[in-house]
Amino acid sequence: MTRKILKMTSLKILFVLMLCVLSSFAQKAVGSGFENVPRSDESYKAEKSLSIALNLAHYFPTEEAEQLNLKSSLFNLGIESLFSVGLKANLIFSTGLNLQSGKISRSNQYKERIKFTELSIPFLITKPVFENTVDGIFISSGVYLGQYVQSILETKSVMIDQNSEWHELSPEYIDSYTDNNLLADFYLGIAYQNKAVRTNHFRFELFTKYKLKEHWINENISRWVLGAKIVYSLKI
Repeated sequence: MTRKILKMTSLKILFVLMLCVLSSFAQKAVGSGFENVPRSDESYKAEKSLSIALNLAHYFPTEEAEQLNLKSSLFNLGIESLFSVGLKANLIFSTGLNLQSGKISRSNQYKERIKFTELSIPFLITKPVFENTVDGIFISSGVYLGQYVQSILETKSVMIDQNSEWHELSPEYIDSYTDNNLLADFYLGIAYQNKAVRTNHFRFELFTKYKLKEHWINENISRWVLGAKIVYSLKI
């Protein structure tokens, strides 16, 4: 329990520090002369872009999973592609496809792991923190709707054979087990970029997700997710 609190506290502190770094970039950029020209609704509506992102997500084991010595990888890889279009001044709508993997595991005489893959469609609204600027801090919020295309519980005994194969177990013994694999996540992200949507650019984004719909893996994996994205956007 103590390790879990320390781990979550450390990650939250890291998350806050990264937010402070982003804020510092924004303040310096504003001081160095961001373009601060009002933009019309027509200007925003004319903007369209495609982006691809590398996702680095961290999943937290639940208290029960911690007691079983289940641990999460520091980062779980994912990939996302979005189409974005301006709605009106200072508002951008994005949707596309997200593929995210995850895993928690334990290593003792009986190894055990839960692997899963999420496939979802994001529906996001993005808005700049500083009005009428083309650079700086942007806030994104919305939902991810989709399903778990894979959710596997596996085990193997290294006490008997170090090279034994993984064997899939039925998760039906888990109290919260259901064969409903739909997912719905609330999303909140904060990003720093140095160019407007109307140009090609890289963006760094920190995000958190909360799983609105419980799945059987949440018996061992918390509904809260923290992560980061490295995004490249291309004007179309």
